[in-house]
Amino acid sequence: MRFAFERRRLIALAGAAMVGAAGLILLRPDEAPAPPMFPPPTVAAPIPLPPELPAAPSPVAASTAGLQLKGVLGFIGGAGAAIFGLPDGRQRLVSVGREVTPGVRLESIGAAGATVHDGAQRLEFALPELQAAD
Repeated sequence: MRFAFERRRLIALAGAAMVGAAGLILLRPDEAPAPPMFPPPTVAAPIPLPPELPAAPSPVAASTAGLQLKGVLGFIGGAGAAIFGLPDGRQRLVSVGREVTPGVRLESIGAAGATVHDGAQRLEFALPELQAAD
């Protein structure tokens, strides 16, 4: 009989301990959330670009002799570039608004060609016709 009494007592103590542990877990004060493992990404402010100076007007028109339009590249947003053959045989990729040669600025591009300004007038360069391979 004594063994049965001790057994009930032991079971009651174990049950009380479990209820106490559950109470501590459920009733504990809220903890602050753990800090994130990685800091949130920061976005740097864009670096302002210096304003582009307008080209000085040239009293004499720059030479466009020997320039050949080889191709045009269009980009989203209206920007683009053109490939020009230079008089010395080299080719050069020029963005809209930049100089092809000193004093000759690429103004715009289109599907059929490009427009340059040489300080005195606007000149249209047409794309060369594609030659079919025989």
